[in-house]
Amino acid sequence: MERKKHKRLNDTIMKPEDMKKAKLNHKLPTTSGGTGGPSTSGGVKAKLDFRSKTCIPPKPTLSNSANPSLQSSHLVRPNLDDQWKDFGDTINLNIETFQKSVQEAILAGHFTKIAKMFVAALKSFFVGEKLKVELRIMGTIAETVKNHGDKLNQIPLHRALLFVICNSRSYPDNILELFISIITSLARQQPILDKCYLTAFLHDSIGMSVGLGTMNRCSWIEKECSAELVKMILDPFETVYPFPAMYAQCQVENFAISEFLSFFSEKVGKSREKSPRSNLHQKQLDVFLEFLKPWFDTIRGEVLPKPLFRALCLLCGYEHIRLFIANRLEIWITLQKFHREISELLLVIGSNINAENHELDKEIIDILLKLNTKNMKTRTVVGPFTQAIKTICEVSRNVEIVLDSLFINETGPAQNRSPTNLQTIYMILQNQPTEATKALAVIISKELFKEKENCVKMLRAFMRELIRGFYHSKSGDFPFSVFAETLFNKVQRRGEPDEILSYAVDLIAQLPLATISSLLTTRENAFSIKFSVPTGTGDVPLIPVEARLARQKFECEFISYCEKVIEQLLKSRNLFFDEQVFIRSFSILLYLETQRDVYTGIEMAAVTDSEISNCIRIFGECGVSENMLLMICREETTQLPQKSQIDLISALTQRAALFHPKITTNPLIRITEPFKLIDSYLKMTIFPRKEAPRLDPPICNRKFYWTAWTTIILWIAAGTEIISFFEEIYSEYPILRYLIHCILCQKFEFPLEFEGKSVAMMNDEEAVAVDVETRVIEMYEKNMKRAVPAMSMEFPNRNSFRAPPLLDDIHLFADKFKLASRFSRCTSPPLLSRLISNVGSENSLFAVREMLSSDSTTAKILTAECIFHALMYYFDNQRIRDSDQNSTVVVKALIRQAEVNLKSIEPIEQDFLLHSFISSLASSNISTRSAAVNTCSRLFPSSEEDKAFDLVKLSNVPRFNARKLKYMEIIASAVLVESDSHLSNSYLQFLTINSMNTSDDHTVAHAICQTLSIDCIQLHTSLCEYFLQYVDTCLKNHQIKNITSLDTSLTCIEFGNQKIALSNEVPSAIVKLLSKYDNLQTAEKGISDPSFEGLLELFLSPNAIPNIIDRETGASNQFLSLQMRKEMLKSVEQRVVDAALIGLSEHDAQEFILVSRMSKETAEKVIKMAENMPLDRIDHQSLSNMYLLIRGYRMIGVQSGETLINRIKSQMDNLDAFIAKEEPMEIVEVNTNDMPTEFLIESMRIAESSSFSNQKEEKMDPNVIATWLKTNCSLAASTKNKETSIFSLPAAFIQSAMNDETSSIACLAHIEANLKFFLSFETAFQTLIVIIDSAANKFNFVRNRLENLATRLLKSVTPPESVAGILQKHAANSIKSVQKSIKPTPIKISTFAEFSKSIKNLKSSANSSEIKEKRLVDEFMIQFVEDKGEVIDSDDILIFIASIQSVYSGENAEITAERCLSNRWSAQLRKVVSSTILEKYYTQLCSIFVFRLISAYCKKYPLASYSEMFTLREPGNKEEFVLNRRAFDNCILYFCDVAADSHEYDLQIINLIAGLESQGGTDTGFYFGRALLETACANPKSVTRITAKRLLELLRDRLPYLSYRNGISSSIRVLTNVESRESCIRRCEQIVDRIVEMPIDLKMALSEDICEEERIKKDRIREKSEEAAENSKFGGKRSAGDRRGGGPPPKKGRFISAKDLPVPLGQQNDEDSINAEDVPVKREWIDTSHAMTRFVSLLREHPNFLKMKFPVLANYVSRVNAMNRKELAEENRVGKIELILQSVIVLCPHMAPDEMSSVDTALSNCLEFYEKHIDEGGFGIKEQTAFAELTIRACAEYLNHSFVEARSFLRDNRQLIDRVCKRCHDRYNVDLVLDNCGFGEPSL
Repeated sequence: MERKKHKRLNDTIMKPEDMKKAKLNHKLPTTSGGTGGPSTSGGVKAKLDFRSKTCIPPKPTLSNSANPSLQSSHLVRPNLDDQWKDFGDTINLNIETFQKSVQEAILAGHFTKIAKMFVAALKSFFVGEKLKVELRIMGTIAETVKNHGDKLNQIPLHRALLFVICNSRSYPDNILELFISIITSLARQQPILDKCYLTAFLHDSIGMSVGLGTMNRCSWIEKECSAELVKMILDPFETVYPFPAMYAQCQVENFAISEFLSFFSEKVGKSREKSPRSNLHQKQLDVFLEFLKPWFDTIRGEVLPKPLFRALCLLCGYEHIRLFIANRLEIWITLQKFHREISELLLVIGSNINAENHELDKEIIDILLKLNTKNMKTRTVVGPFTQAIKTICEVSRNVEIVLDSLFINETGPAQNRSPTNLQTIYMILQNQPTEATKALAVIISKELFKEKENCVKMLRAFMRELIRGFYHSKSGDFPFSVFAETLFNKVQRRGEPDEILSYAVDLIAQLPLATISSLLTTRENAFSIKFSVPTGTGDVPLIPVEARLARQKFECEFISYCEKVIEQLLKSRNLFFDEQVFIRSFSILLYLETQRDVYTGIEMAAVTDSEISNCIRIFGECGVSENMLLMICREETTQLPQKSQIDLISALTQRAALFHPKITTNPLIRITEPFKLIDSYLKMTIFPRKEAPRLDPPICNRKFYWTAWTTIILWIAAGTEIISFFEEIYSEYPILRYLIHCILCQKFEFPLEFEGKSVAMMNDEEAVAVDVETRVIEMYEKNMKRAVPAMSMEFPNRNSFRAPPLLDDIHLFADKFKLASRFSRCTSPPLLSRLISNVGSENSLFAVREMLSSDSTTAKILTAECIFHALMYYFDNQRIRDSDQNSTVVVKALIRQAEVNLKSIEPIEQDFLLHSFISSLASSNISTRSAAVNTCSRLFPSSEEDKAFDLVKLSNVPRFNARKLKYMEIIASAVLVESDSHLSNSYLQFLTINSMNTSDDHTVAHAICQTLSIDCIQLHTSLCEYFLQYVDTCLKNHQIKNITSLDTSLTCIEFGNQKIALSNEVPSAIVKLLSKYDNLQTAEKGISDPSFEGLLELFLSPNAIPNIIDRETGASNQFLSLQMRKEMLKSVEQRVVDAALIGLSEHDAQEFILVSRMSKETAEKVIKMAENMPLDRIDHQSLSNMYLLIRGYRMIGVQSGETLINRIKSQMDNLDAFIAKEEPMEIVEVNTNDMPTEFLIESMRIAESSSFSNQKEEKMDPNVIATWLKTNCSLAASTKNKETSIFSLPAAFIQSAMNDETSSIACLAHIEANLKFFLSFETAFQTLIVIIDSAANKFNFVRNRLENLATRLLKSVTPPESVAGILQKHAANSIKSVQKSIKPTPIKISTFAEFSKSIKNLKSSANSSEIKEKRLVDEFMIQFVEDKGEVIDSDDILIFIASIQSVYSGENAEITAERCLSNRWSAQLRKVVSSTILEKYYTQLCSIFVFRLISAYCKKYPLASYSEMFTLREPGNKEEFVLNRRAFDNCILYFCDVAADSHEYDLQIINLIAGLESQGGTDTGFYFGRALLETACANPKSVTRITAKRLLELLRDRLPYLSYRNGISSSIRVLTNVESRESCIRRCEQIVDRIVEMPIDLKMALSEDICEEERIKKDRIREKSEEAAENSKFGGKRSAGDRRGGGPPPKKGRFISAKDLPVPLGQQNDEDSINAEDVPVKREWIDTSHAMTRFVSLLREHPNFLKMKFPVLANYVSRVNAMNRKELAEENRVGKIELILQSVIVLCPHMAPDEMSSVDTALSNCLEFYEKHIDEGGFGIKEQTAFAELTIRACAEYLNHSFVEARSFLRDNRQLIDRVCKRCHDRYNVDLVLDNCGFGEPSL
């Protein structure tokens, strides 16, 4: 039924164009309806007629034609007439008795008479054009009005008084005040003022100009005495006047009526925030409107008085006045002379519009916005118009209306678009950003609800251009967070789960992108990368103030947007059909979607592909907030799955960490409480209640728990600063402390030494925790009676510690975000200091380096120990070569801090830096030593080029003198290890100058003596200088008088008469130095070394050699010992040799002979002195050595010694008799030469020990190598302890043996000849074999020979372990070269048992691999043959499936299934596996794999697969098959698992079931349906139940013969009419067409096969005979339950005749009396009743099909409404209407929300049918009650299933619904319907 529209008052007001067309008569307006009588309203009964011309005319100075203003004022100004005078014509006025008559009339209650007397008196005052007032009469009138004014409601009296004051321009002020006081008192006592008051007010406010130069003046309204009267007139209008600031903002000067409006604003002005108008004021305005409506018709044309506009301004509080003005503005704006008045009029209108209280203001706003912008080019109008729009939009409701109108214009036809539309929107957004954005969201939501997907593209384009234009206009910032929140709220209030929310998500996601795109264009510096990264020097770039503010505003807005989006999405879960769509909405709206096409690939996208990456970066720079994360973590509100919650928070955190701006000093997230967020996030990892109960202690997901800790680490340290409250957090969580410890140490493993606990203790604690966790898991399993979820662990308490299983993610993030540097900078608590105290500075070096590389200024917080290790790291020679700019900055900072540390004066215990640097100079590690030298070169640079650093500057460090002796001793030790001779010389020179001033210079001398253990010629001079200075100092300062008091570390030396103390090692060191000193080089240059000469003179002068004093006896002993003399004999200085020979005895000569490398002269003297030495006590070996040495010396020219040689030879011959027959080893000499062996040994030892030799080592010849091996092997063979002796090779030997083939062969030959020696001396064997192995890689001959040796050795003996590996390698190479390759034997596995056994063996073996497992699987699938006698174990099948999934695993389950199900599967293998897995539901199997396997099997072998999987042989009869119900149940469980995760498999599963049903018949469909129903009712998993219910609905739609009741597992049955879906739909169409009386051919009646139709099957072509044979093998009998096959074919073409159908009621069914020609049958009625019967059956059995035709039934009711009663009775159409109502009741639960509109239509038409036909009395009470009951039931059902639409429908038809309810007896449905009709609310 159509609702009648309310007729607005404005419809009666004619527009100017209408008035022109009507050519109305230009008569003056009237407000009078007569000369007396009762008033029109509110007690004012009399009406005045102002149409007479008895009023006082104006006195124009010019003619009316010459004064247009006068003419216009006369036409527009409301005219006052004098018809009120007729009211007092019956009164004879007597002034003397006037008062008495008035008193008598008052006593008699004749107030009408009194009014007439007053009118007559007032009439008498007018004498011509003058007014003669009788004061006595006025006093009586005033007194009477004051006391009885409430009874004087006669309108002529009021008009008389108003007439007097309106013509009082020339009256005295006292007279005017008297009249005004009287009328004010009278008006005050009236409940409602008559319209004459408004007439008089307008008459005076418009005024009239009476001549040139005069102004339109007011007579009384501006008087002070009339303020109360004016207020009573204007109060009902409630006009709001413009504020003074509004005039200034218009940028227009000289407003015409601003002062006039300001005057009235002070008197009667209202505030803008006014409440709705009161009823009293509304009644008063209704009275005034009676005058205003005809008066509006006079205000037309172009000649108008300017005071008219000021009068209209005063009345603009009334919406009808505003509407009138708005309709006239388009014309008035064209008149430039009125622009200033119109400008003020616009300001007043804008101040008063409030669409929230007045519906007419909506139309006014539309009119204002549609004004012709071409006429507003002048600033006089444009400024006020703009200000008016701004003022209008100060009311929130107005904003929505304004923007709605602009939106319609901009998105509508092209002719409605204007450039000012968007400009106006920009202005509103600038002034009211929040309200305007909310209004835009509301408008767009309405458009989205109405047009849905048809408008998405348009809305996206509109918002994109709107935001771009808004930012280009630089008007402000668009609050897209407010838009998102408002749009979400509107969608939620709608409450319908459909695609609208998805459209809203896509639209909202574009707004921040559009904003960013606009900002990058208009404010490009705000998000420039150059302002996000520090400069190369580490300085923060200076960001412009405007850019910084824009950046901060957007960051705050984006954070607010994210918070509101998360909040709204969490509330909207019920509006999403699919959980995946719900989860993906978070990714889309928070810009976490990895597929960027969702943002850029849509039409009208806000950004392009090239811009999206930059946008994502900016979003990441905005960061995250604590509130965002808490909303996701809140368990009671969030509806996200557990994994999605973890992933969402992790993704947000990682994005914020990745793009966190480096220039800020903010943490990644600001928290308000220390533990709230962390605890909430960790609790998210606890299993939901649906997966595990909440016991004490709870259990959580292990993977999620440690992922959460990774995210928490990023919260804490991924920003530029550490999170607040970190000290409290750090102290509470031991897990956090351990993770931070791993990050700082760069050791990501468990266990580590931690908090004073050793590795073993950490392992023990974790073992205890694991035991406790095991008991907790067992408790849960006992409680749940099933296994706990995978990856379960006990949820740790806050103070508990658990070992992290994998730290790879934390390692990755620590390297990526430099977490170690952030933690190292932390001072609360001081993590770096704690780390150093726990693991030491050196182990903390990684954290220090990373901190310095991030911020070099942090060097200030480093301790001296850290500074030292950092400098040593950075000044390593290799790192100096690889240093970059960052390292240079770090080094400078460290050097600066080291200088500060060295210059400070601290206690010596804390002087770590200086001591460490000096100690490193003496380090044996060359890298440490070089790093220390490089550091000192920066700290103490030297001006001399040959010095690496200045030791003098080092000694000037304030704390150097405190430990000077110790430092001198270390520097002296540095000489020994330093390889740079220049640096060593500088050490010695420094010690020579500075060490003599110490209190104990002997200590330094002792240290320097150690340097003589090496032979470096370059140091000899410096050493001589030092020792000479040392001896001189001792001669001065250390003379001894009492030798017994001498320290044991000192030796007393006697120089003549002086006894001095020297260090014990000094004498021998000086002698050794003098012996090795090569003075010939200096002598050749003509330069002598004074220090050498001085030492030589002191210690080795002939006849002046000092003596050593024995400390015990005091006796003098020889200074030169035998060892010294041996050393001196090697000297090249003859004076040293001569000194060694002084006092030489024969016994000493025996020892001297064994000294090698003597000069020829020295050897001559020594051998000569040893001629007669005794030989009887010398062993054979020494004699042999003497013999060789003497022969060697004689070969070089020594003459003496011949006798001695003979003696030695004779002595050796005598000793040969006592030598054992077998030597300890057999040495074969290879190419020996005549050079003495002792010479070679000594020279090699010297070359080996000297590390200061700058000369290149010469290559050793193979002969020399052989000799060296012979000699050293002999020495080693004589050693008693071969295991501890060291076998070392010279560098030249090693180089030659490795790089020369002949030399390496010589070594190998020596090993082959002396195998016995080398097998017993492992060190020598290992050293040589390694060298030969290296040479074998270069030389083939060496390799072949070594392979032969290795083969022979390994066959005969067991070599030492150290060389066995090398020998085995070469022996294997030898065998491999001769051995033929053996092909792998094929694996023969043909049964599942064999395969299972092979897999188990492979898994248990040590060489298990995936390749071998894959080979087993492939071979088995090829060779499998079904053995009829084999009993296949299901466990073997599961092992096979697990193996094939393992070797063919892919990225997900779908890919794995596709790889597994290749063409390798034979028919027998498919059959066995498929049949076995359907015997039982295996939870460990991948459901997708099972589904794909069954689907592929059924597709390739349709009949065979069905028979094998779902049929069994009957136990009693082996030839018969029965259905396997267990297979159906298990198959459905697998299918539900597949469809639980995604809806994409639903259709595939239903198609598979339908295919199986086509093979097995209706029984198959029935069993599948029953299995689904039982699963939906009784399965313990809610997800499985929901999935089964969804699949069951789809199956019923595909197999319409299935019927069931939800929730009852035993309710499923097969309908009688078994038919296909297509047949059922066609039958439904035929019956509905018959019900709605569609015009059809009369020959077409209901055929007997309307409910049964043969399902024509397509012939399947079987290409392979094997498949046909296999199909026949499994039986081709169709199940007996299938009723579609068999029997005679249907008789197509034969229709049901009249005889086959039931006859009408009351008619006899006598076949004999029926004659078709005599008694015609009512064919139409019979066919209709039959169709209705079948319709009821369809309604019961197939509601899903019938609802598709319901709109046809709903429209049919409207056709019936137009019929008469006779037509209703003919076709039982009332029954059809009742049937349609019954359809509403049945179909409502099956209808989707978008299908409910047809229900609304049907019920509306049925109510109209009830009103027209049922309720008019054409039917009985019983029929009326039955129809009413059915109607109310239908309304209640509609209300239950579509509340919002049904409630709106009921309220629109509540009167008719109330009438229907009065006929009903079902109080429940009646109360439900009436409660939602809103009878207590006012109708709209």
